[in-house]
Amino acid sequence: MSKHYKQTDLPIRCVMESTGVYHEQLAWYLFNADGAISVILPNKAKHYLKSLGHKSKNDKIDAQGLARMGLEQQLPLWQPLSKNIYSLRLLTRQHQRLQELKNQSDNRPGGPTKALRHA
Repeated sequence: MSKHYKQTDLPIRCVMESTGVYHEQLAWYLFNADGAISVILPNKAKHYLKSLGHKSKNDKIDAQGLARMGLEQQLPLWQPLSKNIYSLRLLTRQHQRLQELKNQSDNRPGGPTKALRHA
């Protein structure tokens, strides 16, 4: 980023769409490097691009639109969630995955719970 940044007296702010969990690694990297970052919901970015008259959607148009949005609006800075929230989210995902595995096992012919019911 610094090789493209010539004016050191102007602040840099990165703007990105949230993409499930995929944006978080970059957001964390920039946050740890003391970067200013704003994470925008995809539907907000889409509506903003529509308001500019863009009907098509591709990476170049999205990038230009997000850059313009960052210049024109006072977007809130991204702050990481607390470590407890990240831990809770991980546990919730693990629980969901275990439930899915249990359901798959239960739905198999002669699955473990069916054998117990007939005993």
